[in-house]
Amino acid sequence: MVAASAVALLGHERVLPGTEVSSGSSDADELRTDPATGWLQVGSTFPDEALADLPALPVLGSADVGQAALPDAVADSPATLVNVWASTCAPCRDELPALQALADRDLGIGVVGVSRDTRERFATELLETQHVRFANYLDEGGWIVDALQGDVSVAYLPATLLVEDGVITWVHVGPFDSADEIEDEVRERLTTV
Repeated sequence: MVAASAVALLGHERVLPGTEVSSGSSDADELRTDPATGWLQVGSTFPDEALADLPALPVLGSADVGQAALPDAVADSPATLVNVWASTCAPCRDELPALQALADRDLGIGVVGVSRDTRERFATELLETQHVRFANYLDEGGWIVDALQGDVSVAYLPATLLVEDGVITWVHVGPFDSADEIEDEVRERLTTV
C-alpha cells in the first residue's frame, strides 16, 4: 500500500490501483457492486450539463474525433463504454488493447477513454505504444470524475461506464482481460443495442 502523502505527491490520489477515491463513494456503492463480476447497476444520467460548463478536454493520441466534446462523443452511439484510466495504473495499461479490439469490431457500441493522467505526454505515449485509436480525452483536472461522484462509484481504476441513451446503466470496476469478455459482459447488460 502506498502512503497517502506519496499518493498525493504524485497527484494520483484517485488512480493508483487499490486506492480509494477520497470523496463521493459510499459504503452503499461498495455493497451494490457484485464482487464476482465487478459490475454495479447505476441508472444515473450522464452529466452532460455539468460537463458543458467545464473547459474542453484535450483529445489524446491519434483518435480522429477532432475536438468533439466528451458528451458529444458519448451521444454519437446509442450505447457507449466510457473507460476511465491512467498510465500509472498497470491494469489500465493491460486493458487498453482489449478495448481497442472491441472498438475495431464495429458492434454499434462506442468506446471512449478518459485519462486521469496529470501530464498529457504520459497518456499520449501509452496510447501510441498500445496502438489505441478510439477517442480518448485528458481529464488532468479530475473534472469528469468529480462530475460523476455521488451518482457513480469510480473509486478504483480502471472503471468502465456503460452509457445507454444518455443514462449510465452500469459501471464495471476493474480490468477486462479480452475484447470477447467485454463484448459478452456488455451484451448481457445492454438494453438498447
